Amino acid sequence: MILVTGGTGLVGSHLLFELTKQQQPIRAIKRSHSDLTSVKKIFATAPELFNKIEWFDADILDTELLTVAFKNITHVYHNAAIVSFDPKKTEQMLQANIDGTANVVNLCIECGVTKLVFTSSVAAMGRNLNNEPVTEETHWYASKENSNYAISKYGAEREVWRGIAEGLNAVIVNPSVILGDGNWDSNSGALIKYVFNQKPFYPTGVTGFVDVRDVVACMLKLMQNDVTAERFIISSENLPYKTLMDWAAEAMQRKKANIKVTPFLNFLGWRFEKVLSLFTGRSPLITKETSASSVKKQYYLNDKIIAATGHQFISIKESVAWTCKMFLKGRKQ
Repeated sequence: MILVTGGTGLVGSHLLFELTKQQQPIRAIKRSHSDLTSVKKIFATAPELFNKIEWFDADILDTELLTVAFKNITHVYHNAAIVSFDPKKTEQMLQANIDGTANVVNLCIECGVTKLVFTSSVAAMGRNLNNEPVTEETHWYASKENSNYAISKYGAEREVWRGIAEGLNAVIVNPSVILGDGNWDSNSGALIKYVFNQKPFYPTGVTGFVDVRDVVACMLKLMQNDVTAERFIISSENLPYKTLMDWAAEAMQRKKANIKVTPFLNFLGWRFEKVLSLFTGRSPLITKETSASSVKKQYYLNDKIIAATGHQFISIKESVAWTCKMFLKGRKQ
């Protein structure tokens, strides 16, 4: 039986859709209060597949329930994580992402799981100077530039490597910014929504982007082949945020952002959001960490995953068009 953690997230929901096409039993962990509406939306073209999933209410920090969830499990896809750049959620995120992963790794070892595929992030990879591309061999180093999210995923990876040292068969995938049909209030979904709302500002940074369908396809291929004790960057193209935003604006027939976010505007933006959050009680839309990342130029190479699997990536322009189509379709429903 296959176990999927984080089944209600962007990667997890699309992974479940592909897994249900196979003739294998699937168990997915979710929190008791999780809403499955967004997951069912992914299954809209084949709703009968959704019924193949055995949902199990548990938290990856609850080792007692997690132990029950691991009964009869042979293969594990660990996607569950908190993604946040809100300083107030740092402790919760570190605990969920690091301790939660440690619990999953421990049970994989105890239960004799055949293989674990762990979803990390390029945030957990090192950085090169002079805008040189990042590879799987780029070293991580402690720095004030590391976001708390990056630190949490780096810590989670260390737990997987510890499991590998103890005999666990596992691989790590490091996706860049993931595009796809999902939550439009967070991550890349929020960027699509931002473009739809015709906001005038655009960041000057460059980063890697990848379609969620590519992420899932690579995970499935890595689970099925013999590779182990390796990590893989999953990224299609390196692009300026402005290029991606322009493509999204064209796809949705919206006005393009035309005001460059200068360092001064960047500084004002996250400061204003921080003050505003004190009055509203909501998490700030822009934080010091997200503000800093939006102006960085980061490049990622995908040579290793292509060599290992032969995977051919969807172009980001095509991915943006599909993602925007799903966004507009959701608005009409």
